[in-house]
Amino acid sequence: MRIFIYSIVVWIFQLFLLPISNAQNSLNLQNDSVTYNLNPYLKMLKDPHRSLSITQIQSPVFQNRFVSHPDFSLGFSQAGYWLQFTILSPPDKSWILSIHNPLLVHAKLYIPKGDSGFQVQEWGSQTTKLYSYKYPIFSIKPQSATPQTYYLYVWGDGPLDLPVLIESETFFQKKDHIEQFWQGIFYGILFVMAVYNFILYVFLRDLSYLYYVLYLILIAFFLLSLSGYGNEWLWSSPSWWSDRAVFITGNLTAIMIVIFCLQFLHLRKTLPTWYKIGRYFIIVTVVEVILGAFLLDLSLNMLLLTITAAIFVIIILSISIKSYQNGNLSAGYLLLAWTVMLISVGIAVLNAFGLIPSNTFTLKSLQIGSVTDVILISLALVDRIHSIQMQKIQIEQEKNNAEHNQKVKEEILATMSHEIRTPLNAVIGFAKLLEKTNTTQTQSDYIRHIHESAENLLVLINDILDLSKINAGKVTFEQVEINLQECVRHLFETLQFQVTEKKLEMKADIQEDVPTLFLGDPVRLNQILLNLLSNAVKFTPKGSVTLRIRTLKLEKQQIALLFEVEDTGIGIPANRLSSIFEGFTQASDQTTRMYGGTGLGLAIVKQLVEMQGGNIAVKSHPGIGSVFSVALPFYRVYSVTEKNETVPASFPETPLVLLIIDDNPLNRLIAQSTVHNASSNAKAELAGSGQEGIELLKKTEYHAVLIDLQMPDMDGYEVARHIRTHLPDKQHIPLIAMTASLDDRDHEQALAAGMHDIVTKPFEAGVLFKKIFKLRANLQNPGNEPNQK
Repeated sequence: MRIFIYSIVVWIFQLFLLPISNAQNSLNLQNDSVTYNLNPYLKMLKDPHRSLSITQIQSPVFQNRFVSHPDFSLGFSQAGYWLQFTILSPPDKSWILSIHNPLLVHAKLYIPKGDSGFQVQEWGSQTTKLYSYKYPIFSIKPQSATPQTYYLYVWGDGPLDLPVLIESETFFQKKDHIEQFWQGIFYGILFVMAVYNFILYVFLRDLSYLYYVLYLILIAFFLLSLSGYGNEWLWSSPSWWSDRAVFITGNLTAIMIVIFCLQFLHLRKTLPTWYKIGRYFIIVTVVEVILGAFLLDLSLNMLLLTITAAIFVIIILSISIKSYQNGNLSAGYLLLAWTVMLISVGIAVLNAFGLIPSNTFTLKSLQIGSVTDVILISLALVDRIHSIQMQKIQIEQEKNNAEHNQKVKEEILATMSHEIRTPLNAVIGFAKLLEKTNTTQTQSDYIRHIHESAENLLVLINDILDLSKINAGKVTFEQVEINLQECVRHLFETLQFQVTEKKLEMKADIQEDVPTLFLGDPVRLNQILLNLLSNAVKFTPKGSVTLRIRTLKLEKQQIALLFEVEDTGIGIPANRLSSIFEGFTQASDQTTRMYGGTGLGLAIVKQLVEMQGGNIAVKSHPGIGSVFSVALPFYRVYSVTEKNETVPASFPETPLVLLIIDDNPLNRLIAQSTVHNASSNAKAELAGSGQEGIELLKKTEYHAVLIDLQMPDMDGYEVARHIRTHLPDKQHIPLIAMTASLDDRDHEQALAAGMHDIVTKPFEAGVLFKKIFKLRANLQNPGNEPNQK
């Protein structure tokens, strides 16, 4: 890098400190393998109005006005220029005189013919052009061995940069073939890079690559136009397009680079001010292209292009500096690219205005700068791909970490739930058993308080697990038949004790057009309504709680129902209405102290409602009451086959023998007591391990087997698999899992292991008996009644 910077500094030093020399007398052409620079031998006469003729300039008056010029880079000018030079050459030897400026509009070479005047070769007219070439060339074949004086007349609309060279025809053709070979490689590389980046765009769908492809195409056409190869290879000259190709493609290239920068550097977000400046530049340049293509003079077009190029380089350089300062490392490559472009465009502009001399480097500065830019921008895009890959790896790692953390969290919650619910099951179970014994009023009150506290703790555990599953996105919704009457009856029966104890009135108001049967998730609907009704009962010291159900939408396939829970309770302050659906939030700290609870219920309700495509709202007035409204969509049911799922009166009055397998003695005792207290005909035998249970099952025929999932040595899953695999004569016996966990994975694994259903501890005897009846109806062969062996 230091060597590169040092070389640039030395070159600039040499560039601006070239000595200004006077024109020499004559050029002696001897070596046909050398390129001669004719500029030191030129004298110049300015023709402001382009009105002088060859005869006039040969008069002594005008001959005395011919002066030498340091470099013949004359800038933008509408004037014509007469150039005089003298050469000495062996007779009949062919030479090629070339002016390396494709933008010249007109050039004439006056070749002396002894005493008979001059032979004229003209460049700039399709009919008289000697060669179809990228820039003006003329053929010289001196007839005499004495020095001869030639005149060259030029004028143009662009910068009059006049590097005049002369070389033998053979050597000129050899050089031209070599240059065309390298130019072919250069444009071939641009083509390959364009195809490659277009393929990247197809796969990555990143607009930066598409804009880069368009930039490569436009810069190729711009350089073809600027170098003259477009005239030689692609289109005819002169023509409307050839006259305006440099102006149009140059401006379009600048526009595309700015568009590329806006997209690649994300300026809309990172640098909005510079984003606007870039867009203004694009709009102004588009207008300039339209006006220049059809209305403006060609000379004015080239002046506008030069000014636009200078402004454009300043804009993109400033954008890259700002982006790099903001931490965009890819902008560093663009910063280098635009710095090189600034140097190359600066050299071209200074040369166009005649401020620096012409040489091979200044003439090729734009092409050299463009090659460097293409390489550096490609490196920026490669760095972008690398950054994208690193971001993907980082995102994948973060995703894996999040999934791992979520899995650990779920495992911890599941373990905590099981470990907490297991002793809690014992507390609730023994409290229920104590309630059925002969106790004093004081003892009954104590037992009731124990039962209520345990139930509250159970609700809290369930709420935490539900919230965890919702946040993990693992909540699914069924589409099964819902009997609205049964659902409401169950809700009211569940809350009957609390309502009676508080002496409240609980009412249901169901609109007549509400369907009794529809498809949805009955468990989630019950959870939502039970939470709202429980809150209403909890926060209503006196008065009533009303459940209203209305039809919002009744279509051929779908219905939408509105559930309103209205109470005459304490109400909610207006400034707390917006936050009550947040987790661990209640109306006030005083509410928590007086009524208990964690504030999770409404947060869970809101998420469950919204996950089903519904919405929830609340209206409340402190001291008057509250109304919670839930709108939910369901699917209609047209043909219904009633299923006989009711337990007959003779069941379980008929003998019922169950096997309970559980390693926890308290859980075994509670389960056995629950079964015995439910019916005098129900009997439960106990096993303290999986192996013990299997041995009992081999000897005895049971109506059903209840198996705890979490047991040492041989857990419930293994017990079920063993029964299904090794006890073929027991396949008709229902296997029911007992678990304190609410994790869906445990339920799925239990069913996969061969169990038929699941009950959650602590279970209700009526629920258990109903499950057993349904399962036996599906599994038991006719006439195969339980009996002792």
